[in-house]
Amino acid sequence: MYPFIIKAILGVILVGVSCAWVGSFVVLRRMTFLSEALSHTVLPGVVVAYLFGWPLLVGALGAGLVTVVGIGLIGRSRKVRSDSVIGILLSGMLALGVLLMGLSGSFRDFSGLLFGNVLSLDTLDLIFAGVVLVVLAGVFSFFNKELVLSSYDPEYAETIGIHPKRLQLLLLVATALGVITGIKLLGALLTTAMLVLPATSAFLVTKRFAQGVLLAMAYALIAGLAGIYLSYTFDVLSGPAIVLVACLLFAITWLLRR
Repeated sequence: MYPFIIKAILGVILVGVSCAWVGSFVVLRRMTFLSEALSHTVLPGVVVAYLFGWPLLVGALGAGLVTVVGIGLIGRSRKVRSDSVIGILLSGMLALGVLLMGLSGSFRDFSGLLFGNVLSLDTLDLIFAGVVLVVLAGVFSFFNKELVLSSYDPEYAETIGIHPKRLQLLLLVATALGVITGIKLLGALLTTAMLVLPATSAFLVTKRFAQGVLLAMAYALIAGLAGIYLSYTFDVLSGPAIVLVACLLFAITWLLRR
């Protein structure tokens, strides 16, 4: 088996598990728009990193940090609704990313950044994805009770001393990490799909959180591995291939659970 295929499979496993885990909370807490915004707002950072020859992860982390800080600071103002803050940052950062791509003289060079290329994963990408998975596993294991309870019954969680704003910030950072790890796999425009589709499909099957997370991981892995096969066999972009398989799995699950 070719080394790049092995790296692609490892990448799908690491990123798929991370995104499915984060996505389970995203879906339950109705944070889909936030995850969509984060996947788009990292675009200018990724473009800058590409233009200067830096690792793409560095640019993505920088832009993700700016977004998280921006949401946190502006979101404190009672004069601006939180969803408006997210929409403003989404529009501004996406426009900046497109502007930077236009200044480069060609949009063709950025197809992998926009739509992903799982077959181009390198060792640094795998190491970062592995570290993120370990961090997320530690955070979610330690705060599992608080996160699950506040996701299902936020009012009761607050009455027993659980701080929703702290958990919201924690999930915001976790979502940003999930998005960043998925950029190389799915691209800036499609990363949200790996957060939302597997988890949504899983919770059509079960209402129990633990089972839902495991099912979401299974859906993500199936979509990812099938996407690799389609990308390699038919020479198509891996990001759209993975997303279309995930959409097909959701459609089948929805039809069977009607």
